[in-house]
Amino acid sequence: MDFTLIVTLITTFANVVLTVLSSKGIISPALQNLIASLTASGAALFSTLKNGGSPTSILTDVATTLESDLAVVQQDTSIDPTITSQIQEAIKLLKAAIVAYQQAELTTDPSTLTPLPE
Repeated sequence: MDFTLIVTLITTFANVVLTVLSSKGIISPALQNLIASLTASGAALFSTLKNGGSPTSILTDVATTLESDLAVVQQDTSIDPTITSQIQEAIKLLKAAIVAYQQAELTTDPSTLTPLPE
């Protein structure tokens, strides 16, 4: 079974459904773009893993894409201000996670690691 073909079909179908939902006003264009971007990131992650590549760089790329997508969604004035503040907090946490991940990727001091309980 060709999983690449399946992922391509799912991504294409998702984009068609999102376009229809957005054109009918069921979802906002910002939400459409966010979901489409996440779908594309998932497809890229799958492709990297399938081809034997390391997920490390693609995970950082996915997180960065999510961060920029959330920033776009945050600008959508039709979203409740409470949700907008939660998006802002999510962006802040995501930025911190990306920095921490990149730092851990550069240097990991084994003396700071603690064993997991059994």
